[in-house]
Amino acid sequence: MSITRTSSFSYRSLLKLPVVIAVVLFIHLSAVGTVFAAEDSPVFRFYSKNYKSHFYTSSAREKDYLIASDENWCYEGAGYYLNSDSENNKTPLYRFYSPVFKSHFYTIRVSERNRLITEASDWQYEGEAFDVESRSTANNSPLYRFYSPVFKSHFYTLSETERQRLTDHDDNWRYEGIAYYARTGDSLSPDTPCDRAIPVGELGVDISVGLDEYVRDDLREEGIFISAVNTSFRLLDRDRNIVVSLDKGSSVEVRYDSDGYLRALWDDKSARLDKEVFFESQKEDDRAIIFSVTRKNDSDSAYTHFRSSVSVRYNKSVRRIWLINTLPLEYYVWGIGEITATGPEEYNNLMTMAFRTYGLWKILYSTRYIAQGFTVLATPANQIYRGYNWEKKYPRIRESAIATRGQVATYDGDIILLPFSSWTDGDTRHYNDGHWSSSCNESPEEEISSIFPYLLSVEDSLGQHPQLSTCALATAGNHMVGISANGALNLAKEKDWDSQRIYKHYISGGTITQQY
Repeated sequence: MSITRTSSFSYRSLLKLPVVIAVVLFIHLSAVGTVFAAEDSPVFRFYSKNYKSHFYTSSAREKDYLIASDENWCYEGAGYYLNSDSENNKTPLYRFYSPVFKSHFYTIRVSERNRLITEASDWQYEGEAFDVESRSTANNSPLYRFYSPVFKSHFYTLSETERQRLTDHDDNWRYEGIAYYARTGDSLSPDTPCDRAIPVGELGVDISVGLDEYVRDDLREEGIFISAVNTSFRLLDRDRNIVVSLDKGSSVEVRYDSDGYLRALWDDKSARLDKEVFFESQKEDDRAIIFSVTRKNDSDSAYTHFRSSVSVRYNKSVRRIWLINTLPLEYYVWGIGEITATGPEEYNNLMTMAFRTYGLWKILYSTRYIAQGFTVLATPANQIYRGYNWEKKYPRIRESAIATRGQVATYDGDIILLPFSSWTDGDTRHYNDGHWSSSCNESPEEEISSIFPYLLSVEDSLGQHPQLSTCALATAGNHMVGISANGALNLAKEKDWDSQRIYKHYISGGTITQQY
């Protein structure tokens, strides 16, 4: 759900929980004073789960104070930017605070300011926040203003689509016109949630993800380029001996050399290394390092950034080379590309729990890719993983992962295989009757699996595809076993079911367990 949009920041779905969009601040910042930022600066955005609200400030000092001193507020980046191109197009933005509604209100209208000061005892005038633009130019966009008498709050958005959707389809919100004008820009999203360090113990065990597979000739002339974007890093050989330490932004190219050896090249130097090379932060236990890598396929060209550690490994027995990302399980869940998390919060919580469960099950029980040096594929053959770029583009996945941190699906005390598919034909299937490997099972036995007794056929009318036949769905990869993603989405959206109830509908006798 968003209050404003930038060109590169992905926000929450407005229609999910309207109460979240109140622009409020529950505390006063008298400890630091009210210091507003100068012109032509980002307006920083915070969100509070406790207060179910957003807060905006252009003061870097106020931003830093909240990040350092108040964990109720989570820094999300820049909401929009103030434009100083035209000296003749500036007007003060007046700021009010209500201890009754626990909300901030902003206006450029002098008459509205004066009326609140003289007539509205619920609102306290806090002065001029910063200068904004009152007229449209080629460099700005209108910031639309809505008011909800239901939620006692105002909502602001730069999105024309969002304005139209609220006007046409949501009676909770009344359109009040253009508040003022602003511009989009870099999101300034933090590298870690809320721009605060995450305790290592809360991230779970490591999982290794196979990103790309190469034959040797793919990498003889031009290799994989790897660099760290946010801190210094080091290159290590297969025995974890340091080959070289490099500054942030430096690049290493890894090619296939000959006889099972790889060659790493940087600056005017190179090293011939046996079978495997690793890249990690120079700092001990630094899991927040972000690596940039070149990808094999054009379809993956937008997903080039990955957390924690990357490696390149040659497997002599199959004569293949793999690009691998190794990272804590929680970071892995943040980058799962199976959803965009624009749906209801309970649906997102269910799906992030499912992603984590699948990853942990693969770590504990799957040996299929051990020889290649990783645990799980980044493709639909396992579950789609797109890394840090996806995490930044769809931050609500990360929020739900944090809300469900360490939660996994169990049956009779054990971690379970928790499959899910996008659609069904109106019913899920017993495990033995699933449409596995994209093949249509036209002869179901309707027998319960002794290995997966919790995967039973259940009614799924809300997950039924509106057009495709059973076999067409199967051919498209819908095995119809376990959780139906669209069914779960609609149970949360239309029936207001929470994640526990949805889970128990699809998984017979299963339990959600706090693993760590």
